[in-house]
Amino acid sequence: TVIKIKLATSKRAFRARHDALFRRLDETIKAHESRKILVYTHATIEEEVKQRYPFVATQHFWSGRGKDEFKDYDVVVIFGTAEPNPQELLSECRALYANDPIPVSLLPLTSDHRHRADERLETLLLMRREEEMSQAAHRPRPAWAESNPKTIIVMSHLDLPGLPADQVIDPRAMESMKRKDLFAHF
Repeated sequence: TVIKIKLATSKRAFRARHDALFRRLDETIKAHESRKILVYTHATIEEEVKQRYPFVATQHFWSGRGKDEFKDYDVVVIFGTAEPNPQELLSECRALYANDPIPVSLLPLTSDHRHRADERLETLLLMRREEEMSQAAHRPRPAWAESNPKTIIVMSHLDLPGLPADQVIDPRAMESMKRKDLFAHF
């Protein structure tokens, strides 16, 4: 089962956003507390996740490739978006296309600011961001779990190619739901 929880992208104060995100993570973990849970997140908040939820395993983006230690976990929660450092991404793209007469452009697509108009940079971004999140989603080896179905919860605004959501939960709808209805929804 793939559940995608869209995260609000407004520019509220950091603390309010932080608290709201952790409330959603609290609800998600409570809904699955009887199962083995892996939370995949940013290195900067991994320690906070460990402190709040000592009974879950954690891993941070760009640290889990090739690891097979989570294959017996039932749930993976991808908490956040694996955004690569934009300056490193641009530098790498410029190095790869150093002989190209057309300079690499940072301009976003007009239809979606999360993606780049320059196909060279967009390809590199997809290789870093989407592929890293796909790696995270596959840590519990859901493709091998015929007798023990896995749940992948993506708490991000990003859609993962090749991993369509069975259910999308919009945070605005969650905020208006009563707690009892919210848990029934899960």
